Amino acid sequence: MPFGSLVPHCVILICAGVVCGCGKPASDLPVCYPVSGTVLVDGTPAVRAVVCFYPVSPQHGGQEYVGQTLTDDNGEFRMTTFSSGDGALKGEYVVTVVAPWEIRRSQDVAVPDLLNGLFASREKSPLKVTVDEQPLALEPFDLKSK
Repeated sequence: MPFGSLVPHCVILICAGVVCGCGKPASDLPVCYPVSGTVLVDGTPAVRAVVCFYPVSPQHGGQEYVGQTLTDDNGEFRMTTFSSGDGALKGEYVVTVVAPWEIRRSQDVAVPDLLNGLFASREKSPLKVTVDEQPLALEPFDLKSK
């Protein structure tokens, strides 16, 4: 998938994930557990990388709740499913990462995915995470661009 069409898809996924939780009272939402981590590309923090958690199997009530977030300037993230930084539901996930930004001369610059699409698809990404009923601080994803 060309970079130009990849970014809109990621934005749509993030917006859809936020909208999914908007109409439900907080008491009706499944429980999320905090998940944090770091994304590095070739040893360098991935700035504003899009990180998504796709459940391996249906979750609460047969629904599929996808977690999504952006990394900060240090490549760090806190997963979001319903509200900012709330985490992810208990379960197994395939993790996708798209890194379309880098910092040059203290400014964010849009670039083609620094990971060349290697981790952009839930069907192809080798990254897996299991979330249990407790906060989870992941080991850094130190991803190689080639």
